[in-house]
Amino acid sequence: AICGSLAIMELNISRGIICAAPTGGSAGIIPGCFYALEKQGFREDEIVYALEVAALVGVLIAMRGTFAAECCGCTAETGVASAMAAGGIAYLHGAVPSAVFDAASLCLMNTMGLVCDPINGEIEIPCHAHNIAGIGHAYTAAMSVVGGFKAGLPLEEVVDTMLYVGKKMCPELKCTAKGGLAITPTALKMKTEEHK
Repeated sequence: AICGSLAIMELNISRGIICAAPTGGSAGIIPGCFYALEKQGFREDEIVYALEVAALVGVLIAMRGTFAAECCGCTAETGVASAMAAGGIAYLHGAVPSAVFDAASLCLMNTMGLVCDPINGEIEIPCHAHNIAGIGHAYTAAMSVVGGFKAGLPLEEVVDTMLYVGKKMCPELKCTAKGGLAITPTALKMKTEEHK
C-alpha cells in the first residue's frame, strides 16, 4: 500500500496526470490501499464495490464538510482520504454500514487539527509522510471496526468538528507554506537553494 501510494505521489510531484482522490496532497492513500488489496487477492468487482463505498463516504463528507486544506488543514485532505479508504476497506472485510462509517469517523478523529504545511508549497514534504500515515490510519480503523470497535461519535459530528477546528486554526497552518514544517531551518534552506 505504501509503495503504491508513494508511486502516485511521485507521479503527482513530477506533474503527471493523477486522480485527486480526493485531493492532490492525499492522492496516494486510496489508490495505495486498494492496490494492496488487489495484491492480497480481492477480485476486481469486489474492489469496485469497495471504491463505491469509499466514494459514498467522500460524498457524505463533502456535503457536510470540505476537502480544502485551506479551510481545515490536512484533516480535510489526508484525514478525509483515510476516512474514505477505511470505509471501503471495512466494507471489503464484511463490515456492516454503521461500522463502515465508524471506520471513517475514527480516521477523522485521528487527524483532527492536522497542519497543512507543504514545504515550498509543493505537494511533497510532508505530504508523502501524511499519505504513509493515512494508509496506516485507514487499515487500523477498518480492522478495528471489523473486530467490533465502535467509534463512539457519528461521522457527521466529527465532520462538523473538523470545520469548527479548521476555523480555530491559525491561517498560516492551512496550506500557505508559511507555518509548521515549512518554516523549519531546513525547509527555508531548501527554498533558498531552489531559487538559485
